[in-house]
Amino acid sequence: MKKIFYLFLLLPIVTLFVSCEKDNGSIDINPTSEDEYYQVSFDFGGDIFVEQKQLGNTNTTTTEMKKSPTLASASASDIYGINVYYDKEKDGTPNDVYAYGVFDNVGYMNIKLLSGHKYSFTCTLVKNGKNDLYYGQAYRQSYPGFCMPFLTSKNIPSMLENKFITGSVQLSGIKNGATHTKDIASPNSSNANSYANVDRYYGETTNYTPVDGGKVLINLKRTVFGAKFIIEGVREGTLTASCGSFWNKTTNTDVTEAEKIYSFPNVYSSWMENPITEKLNLSFKSSIGSQWDLASTKDIVFKRNMLTTVRIVVSPDLASASVSFSEESMDEDNFIDLEINSDGLIDTPVTPNNN
Repeated sequence: MKKIFYLFLLLPIVTLFVSCEKDNGSIDINPTSEDEYYQVSFDFGGDIFVEQKQLGNTNTTTTEMKKSPTLASASASDIYGINVYYDKEKDGTPNDVYAYGVFDNVGYMNIKLLSGHKYSFTCTLVKNGKNDLYYGQAYRQSYPGFCMPFLTSKNIPSMLENKFITGSVQLSGIKNGATHTKDIASPNSSNANSYANVDRYYGETTNYTPVDGGKVLINLKRTVFGAKFIIEGVREGTLTASCGSFWNKTTNTDVTEAEKIYSFPNVYSSWMENPITEKLNLSFKSSIGSQWDLASTKDIVFKRNMLTTVRIVVSPDLASASVSFSEESMDEDNFIDLEINSDGLIDTPVTPNNN
């Protein structure tokens, strides 16, 4: 009877262990008799520069940054998330999940790929992600990890393991702008920030045929926009202004805010060079009479890697003027000068002020 008691006590424990293994989503991807494994590594181009060098005769790989006035350099605080797909049925369409991984070092990005298949790779990079993103326990997990954009398809935070995990699980937020930043105390599916103040990159490589010792090159684009707001001419009243869901201000004095970068709500769409249009809402409440109250809206277009500076001038006596603005790189200012008049319309001076 004593042996029977211990047997029944052990059985639930073994069952629980097996269930945990299944929750990880890891499966074996075995080659057929005609297939073999090829090990490949990764490199990145586009808007970021990463160079790898072997040290001496060891197998250690370090990441060395190239200096460039226009390209961002990799750093130890950056976080990469990569999904790997393949054509399981060898039909030339690599849509089946093969592996995923979260890394902070390009030198550890090595994976064994089955020959005879086509592969595609999607990657997102969060610059300074170790400092800007939430890291801790979340989604009922007992271990700490990163949430969006590195949450897995099983709704589980990702650990920074610097290795690929083969199987049916992938990173669900790579193409999405939703981000759990460090200021979010308890991440969940409804409180991720779609316009996070993080420096985000995205890239893809598809139809890759592996060769032993090959290298997968993924060109990354910076998928953020810049915005700066200047408010002038607020007298004898209060101006309430907002732009989309990422900026709002209520003031009774002039304001010049520092420029900020925002991740696009749809990172993939930004990578495809699709801009977003956000509505600027302005409302002026006069302290000397309701006849001076003003309200109006204006559509503002934000483009990838562009800084837009919006100047709002409260000036009831100004005549109407046309709207004009120029677009320059993130290192320059893209000014939109807006004036809110007594007729409730938003105007701009004919010649933009590029101070």
